[in-house]
Amino acid sequence: MNLANAEIIESYITVRRSSRSHFPKTEGFGFIDFLLGNLRELLNSEVDYFVSVKHQIHVVHEEIEFLRSFLRDIEEQYKEHQDLKTLDSSIMEVMLEAEYLIDVFILGDCLQWYHPIWLSDLIEDLKLIKLQATEICENAHGININYVPTLSRNVISPPKIPKIDEVVIDLADEKKLVIDRLIAGSPQLDVVSIVGMAGLGKTTLALKVYTDPSVTYHFHIRAWCCVSQAYQKRELLLEILGDIVELTDHILEMSDGDLEMKLYQCLKRNRFLIVMDDIWSTSAWYDFQGSFPNDNNGSRILITSRLPDVARKMKVDSVPHPLRLLSNDESWKLLQRRVFDTKECPDELMAFGNQIAESYKGLPLAVVAISGLLERTDKIPDWWKQVSESICSHIADDVETRCIHILELSYRCLPDHLKHCFLYTGVFLEYKDIPIRKLTWLWLAEGFIWNTDQENNEDVAEGDLYPRCPYDISFIFDKFKLLRVLDLECINMGNSFPTGVQLLIQLRYLALSGDIDCIPASISHLRDLETLLVKGLRGTENIMRRLLKLRKLRCVFSELRDDTGKLNQFPVLNFLTELESLNVLYSGRISLPCEFDFPLNLKKLTLSKFRLPWDCISQIGRLPNLEVLKSLSRAFEGKVWEMKEGEFPKLKFLKLDNLNIAQWNASSDHLPQLQHLILRSCRQLEEIPSAFCESSTLEMIEVQLCTSSVEESVIKLKEELLEMGNEDFKVLIDRSDMDL
Repeated sequence: MNLANAEIIESYITVRRSSRSHFPKTEGFGFIDFLLGNLRELLNSEVDYFVSVKHQIHVVHEEIEFLRSFLRDIEEQYKEHQDLKTLDSSIMEVMLEAEYLIDVFILGDCLQWYHPIWLSDLIEDLKLIKLQATEICENAHGININYVPTLSRNVISPPKIPKIDEVVIDLADEKKLVIDRLIAGSPQLDVVSIVGMAGLGKTTLALKVYTDPSVTYHFHIRAWCCVSQAYQKRELLLEILGDIVELTDHILEMSDGDLEMKLYQCLKRNRFLIVMDDIWSTSAWYDFQGSFPNDNNGSRILITSRLPDVARKMKVDSVPHPLRLLSNDESWKLLQRRVFDTKECPDELMAFGNQIAESYKGLPLAVVAISGLLERTDKIPDWWKQVSESICSHIADDVETRCIHILELSYRCLPDHLKHCFLYTGVFLEYKDIPIRKLTWLWLAEGFIWNTDQENNEDVAEGDLYPRCPYDISFIFDKFKLLRVLDLECINMGNSFPTGVQLLIQLRYLALSGDIDCIPASISHLRDLETLLVKGLRGTENIMRRLLKLRKLRCVFSELRDDTGKLNQFPVLNFLTELESLNVLYSGRISLPCEFDFPLNLKKLTLSKFRLPWDCISQIGRLPNLEVLKSLSRAFEGKVWEMKEGEFPKLKFLKLDNLNIAQWNASSDHLPQLQHLILRSCRQLEEIPSAFCESSTLEMIEVQLCTSSVEESVIKLKEELLEMGNEDFKVLIDRSDMDL
């Protein structure tokens, strides 16, 4: 009997040890919020197999909440004390083990005889670590575990998004030289090259030239493509053609040879400028040379490259233009402008600032990178001295080594959750644009962003040939049942929904592609699914009826047509009675008049690219529980928005972004609960409604990239509200689009 017990225990220990070896290596504690959420879900569950361990799960929840608070307490100190650092590692190991075990209990069908034993041992490990944490902090460091410190000098404010125009302080002389070579000279087709090391601003200079009025006037056709080291000829052909003509289905289905001929025909008899950015070899030039006609009309090819030899080989008799480094004075001016904007640098920081600027030997990208760190951390001599000494101790002649050190320094100063967000961008292909919307959804699904509110984290973020899927992905459903993110968007799944997806009940993000016309009813088992992307999806409304429990939905709808080719209405969604948050991006045209039929329980709504007349917004205004509305990227079009009585009775948050509205008419009775208004890129809007001065609920207005008259009307409103005694009203005006 004892021998049997020993074998059972040994078997359990072997399984536990083996499972630990597969846990991810993670830094920071962003995933713990997800774990606590899953624990709360289990505690609210009435599943039979779970009842027997409910008390133990409750204990695990309490212990993890304590340790989560403890990790916050020591966040600023653990890296400086080895005992805290060791303790932090132990906590993370047991947290990962807890996450795995809780996921197993949620999944249910993976439970084995040893999992209840494992749960008991886990509780003992959590209690032991809690005891160690309490003793270390009370005896060695005097940390109050209930105290959560604020961030100190490392990242005390969010970074500004750098604009291309901010990267260099003045390129007027360089820009003129390049423009002269493009516009003047021989009528023969010619190649003009900008060369220089990485981070010098070659692409920035090329873009300034490309968008200069004299260049846009001189050339009939302009197109831009980014070549990079590993390029696909077809992708570049489509990229260039996309700047010249609309990429219709006919063009997208052309062969590579037909695309080359199409490009040649588009350029023929036109004076054109083609920018080929970041060329690494002459092969790209030879691949495209036959598509660029030489009509003796002054057409030009502008290239950027790190390699002068490549530029010289492309045009033997053309001398490449070497982009110069910044002088020490220019580097210091650039750093000052990035860190202090229009203000002067304090005297006590001048010496350290000059040392830092000079350390990077005129490389603009390096100066910009270190400026970004200095701009959002404490501006005090001790910190700047620390940065200066760190830089000087690592300075190398190799440019890439210098840049990597800056990035490492900036990375170390990021909050833990942003480190995960930054590293996650590595899953995307190099030299490819990263879709912000998709990246945000992925961050949300992975648990890197948590606790969303009204201004959600998308703001702090589109069968006959394949009768069946040509890829066997069944192993995913057998081996990875605890997946949260499954992105198969790059694989054509054919016309059938992949069997087995419904087994991945932890999924929060699912992306598929194909001629899919049916989604099984079992998808309703994915109760945590937040994002479903299906390219080529047909029968939208019928499919959505499979997802009746959805609380949050983000979707991209393409142009809806019936079998005759006639444009359809937007699908009815009123049956999603539990839906509270809806985010819809529309691609194409929609039938007018448009009828929206949203669920009455909807609280948050985001619309993008619908291009509807403002009259259609009245249907949205009648939603009785709507609290948040975001109208983005030409969701509505037209010069005048005339609000009507009784609309938006509970709306608290309104964002208007990238709309062509010029006049907004509203009375004091409209938007009676509005608290927060954001206006962004409404470049034709004349002013905000003057009736807002009578609002008793308005707390903040943010203005970015709008006209000066809008800014003046907001400032006037603030003055009027102050006179009426509303001292808490805030105005934020961002003019970051101004050229340096």
